[in-house]
Amino acid sequence: MQKNKGNIAVLGAAGFAGRHICESLLENGYTVHGYSNSQPAERTGHKNFTFFELDINNALTLEGALQYDCLINATGFVAGVGYNTKNHHSMESTNFLLMKSAADLAYEQARYFIQISSACVYSNEMSEGAREDEGLIGLPDPANHGYGIGKRKGEEYTRLLFAGQSRAYTIVRPYNLYGPGDDFSDKAHVIPALINKFLFDEKIDVWGSGDQVREFVFVKDFANCITEIVEKQPNGVMNISGGRERAISIRELVMMLESIIQSGKTINFGAGGPGGQLIKFGNCEKMQHHQLHLSTRLEKGLRETVLWRLEKLKNQPRKIDYLPEIPKEESLETPGIIVHSDSDR
Repeated sequence: MQKNKGNIAVLGAAGFAGRHICESLLENGYTVHGYSNSQPAERTGHKNFTFFELDINNALTLEGALQYDCLINATGFVAGVGYNTKNHHSMESTNFLLMKSAADLAYEQARYFIQISSACVYSNEMSEGAREDEGLIGLPDPANHGYGIGKRKGEEYTRLLFAGQSRAYTIVRPYNLYGPGDDFSDKAHVIPALINKFLFDEKIDVWGSGDQVREFVFVKDFANCITEIVEKQPNGVMNISGGRERAISIRELVMMLESIIQSGKTINFGAGGPGGQLIKFGNCEKMQHHQLHLSTRLEKGLRETVLWRLEKLKNQPRKIDYLPEIPKEESLETPGIIVHSDSDR
């Protein structure tokens, strides 16, 4: 029988990243108390997991335990660049308050704290190979200004709150998370938004020229990195990034999705809308120093994400006439859409 390695509180446990973090912690022998303001869509039946419905911004204490070995803040109000551009004030205020509330709870009830921030704190000037100590230089990209400022304020509040304390904390800045469980609504980030276009639109209109360069972190890799951080307890700020080697242009990303889905649809670049920063990827030296790794190649992660999306659509009211059935061998074939399994990789 595996010995309990510690009691962990995960705020935002019903969210995209939070669900995967809980799964990774449980797989590695931790007892997990998950907190969120809404019930998770899928409840884990793991004997070491307990869920508490909680409005974090109005909570003075966490009811699950008097003291946690670690509290992880996986809450956040996130959206794609189109939504962010039009809602700077709400993105700034909501994200700051969530980070502040989490830090206050951790200060009272946790021996170690992981505050999940975002790579959107970096300015355009620091967008290529950004180091952790460059997070407050310049201003965030105009398209994500409110979101980036909200995350910066949350980071600074955390630093000031824990200043002079013996307890360690880590602020984590992930780059462009994607994967199963992502948000496919009108607030979707680039990968789920593009998958929706391939599935639902008559033609694929892509914002920007396609020359924008980004890196994408598979959510399961990110969750495993968080578990490693729980175990190693570094102090300070850390990018979760693959660096230059994992950066890819949006044009290449679109064509990779087309090669997976094989829609045969017309693809138009420069279709309007904000394109965001031209080049953006992080420095991953601190990750490598702590032996944290991103193991999932982009194509493999995209295949898994597309398969998850189709499986969820199959179980919902039909939205498109040609929605395919998904056979057990995970090889999807239907007029206009072919998704290949990754069994040969």
